[in-house]
Amino acid sequence: MNLPHGFPFRWIDRAADGSARVLVTANSTWLRGDTPVPTAFLAELVAQAAAVLLAVPGESVEAQGGAAGQRWLAGIDRLELRRPARAGDLLEIAVVGGRRFGNAMRVEGIVSTEGAVVAEVVLLLV
Repeated sequence: MNLPHGFPFRWIDRAADGSARVLVTANSTWLRGDTPVPTAFLAELVAQAAAVLLAVPGESVEAQGGAAGQRWLAGIDRLELRRPARAGDLLEIAVVGGRRFGNAMRVEGIVSTEGAVVAEVVLLLV
C-alpha cells in the first residue's frame, strides 16, 4: 500500500475488491478499554482508504497528487456518525472519488460493520 503512514498511525489492514478493512482491537495504541473509536479517526480511516483505493496504477506520480504520489487529508466537509465503532468491530470502508479541483479531490466514504453503517464521511484530499 502506498501510504506515508507507519505504525501506529497506519490503520488500514487490507484493501481489496474496492474496499478497505480495519479490525478494531482492544489493545490498539489509540483505543483504551471499552471506549468507542474517536469520530475523527473514522475520517482518517476514509482518507487512508481513499489514498489506497483511488490510486491509479500506471498514472504518473504528479497526476496522483504530489511529490510522492500520496494524498493528504486537508478537510472534513461532513461526518455523520450513525453508531459507535468499538473493539472487535471489523470496519469496511468504501470510497468514491468526486470532483477534482486542481490537485485537490473530494471523496465520499462509508464506514460500515456487519452491514450496518457506522459513519458517512465527505473529505477533501490534496
